[in-house]
Amino acid sequence: DVCSSDLKRIALILILMLAVSIIIVGCTDSEKEERTNTTVSQGWEENIKDKNDANIGEDKDELYVRIKTKGSKRFFNGGVAFIPKLEGSSTKEVKYRWTIDYSEEQEDFIDGLVGEEGPVTEIINNGEEVSFGVYAEVSYVPGAYSERKVKLQVLDSESGEVLAEDSVKIKNYEGYYIVENTRDEKLAERILKTSNAKIYGQMIDMVWDIDSALNSGVSYINVDTRTFDGFNEEDKKQLFEYLAEQYDAEILDKTMDELKDEGYIEDLSFKDGIVFSIDKYIKNSEDKISLEGRKWASGMGAIGFIFEAEKVENEWKIKKCDMAWIS
Repeated sequence: DVCSSDLKRIALILILMLAVSIIIVGCTDSEKEERTNTTVSQGWEENIKDKNDANIGEDKDELYVRIKTKGSKRFFNGGVAFIPKLEGSSTKEVKYRWTIDYSEEQEDFIDGLVGEEGPVTEIINNGEEVSFGVYAEVSYVPGAYSERKVKLQVLDSESGEVLAEDSVKIKNYEGYYIVENTRDEKLAERILKTSNAKIYGQMIDMVWDIDSALNSGVSYINVDTRTFDGFNEEDKKQLFEYLAEQYDAEILDKTMDELKDEGYIEDLSFKDGIVFSIDKYIKNSEDKISLEGRKWASGMGAIGFIFEAEKVENEWKIKKCDMAWIS
């Protein structure tokens, strides 16, 4: 009996020792896991911190610049002013470099950038507007045409690195100047594909700024394509898409009677719109167009115009676009 009782006590002691051992091991594993997790967490946080620290001081330069035209984009014997519009952010100080293309063989400045003492080919400033002007009276031969390209570069003041750039074309048709920015050119190239869409788009663009007060702030542009000779549905589709995007207006194709009947014209006035139409064709072939048309806003607000163009090497070249009459 005594022996049996001793055996029971020994067995109980062994069981208690095993239980304590399990608890101790469990606590040790838990502490180890906790320490491991803490180490991993600290390592992750330190890794993120290291990456963030590495990014501190990096230049996040994403600059875009556009040349904005101040005033009319079309002029005779005058000039035009340009203003840079900078978008984006940069930690760098910048300066603006304006240049105009001229060949070294060119002796006389007919037109160019306006410097303090006359025409120049380069202006560097801090973002002030610059001007393009006409310096000489010229007798142009019929069909005379030339182009100038004005380029703007935004430069890092310290390194001279080009951060952003834009350009405009200035087209000269016998002394009648048209400013065409990159967006205008790309928009026309993207949308106007047919020959008719291209030339009538150019025509409306040129007439737009002749007596521009007539079309100031219009919501509707009515192009009466019934007066356009040889104009098909694809021509119309492309022209209307272009005009809608270029001038941010709703494009209509109605006669004057339809505009009156539908309430667009009241008391001989198209309050929110302008009408383009052709009065007569002098010539209309595959490679030549000569016509008389009108831009109409009211009985006392309208102009007539003469337009001539010729296709040279499969590209339309405008020969003439003048105001014929005004009311």
